[in-house]
Amino acid sequence: MLTPFTLDDGRTILVNRGWVPAEGSTGVPDIDAAPTGDVTITGMLRAAEATHPTAPIHDQGFDMVHSINPTQVGELTGVDAGADMVEPYLQLLSDQPGTLTAIPLPQLETGNHLSYGLQWILFGVAAPGALLYFLFSESRERRRYVEEQKQLLNDDTVAGSGPEPSPVPGEETAPAPSAQTPTAAPTRSRQRYGSSRTNPWAKAYDKEQER
Repeated sequence: MLTPFTLDDGRTILVNRGWVPAEGSTGVPDIDAAPTGDVTITGMLRAAEATHPTAPIHDQGFDMVHSINPTQVGELTGVDAGADMVEPYLQLLSDQPGTLTAIPLPQLETGNHLSYGLQWILFGVAAPGALLYFLFSESRERRRYVEEQKQLLNDDTVAGSGPEPSPVPGEETAPAPSAQTPTAAPTRSRQRYGSSRTNPWAKAYDKEQER
């Protein structure tokens, strides 16, 4: 319930007196009028809200607004907002004159929000770390595979560079292959993960060797 309150200096401040339960879900009950005369009240100053794009509603003899904006409420109540209505507005505390059902104070303790925030901080630190770890592992596996293939190639070269065996008397020796004799196809690179799973870098390495 929003009610204008005139100060000693002539200015007007908007007072939020609280709320009342509806009758039958939609009916407006009887609301006690604000006290008259000289009244001293205590409350909390609240920042004015922005004007809601939805226009106020007039129902059951009351104007209903969607946001607490002193300028808008001043126009509805006939107060010259530009000259007399001041901001911010005042929210009454409990046991104050004119209070209906006081709006409770906001909870200031952290509750479970602290642990929830720590979880997000931990996730924010762990996610980049995990990404760097996987990138490093993938690069290390690729280097290891290339080194293995080079080692296998060197072993095959050393094994095929030994002296040719001397011919045995009485045995025919096969003629040496001519330059036109086709050579055997190059041996495919060894797979490090068996036949069911292959190293992802094996195919790329084989393509480079075939060029």
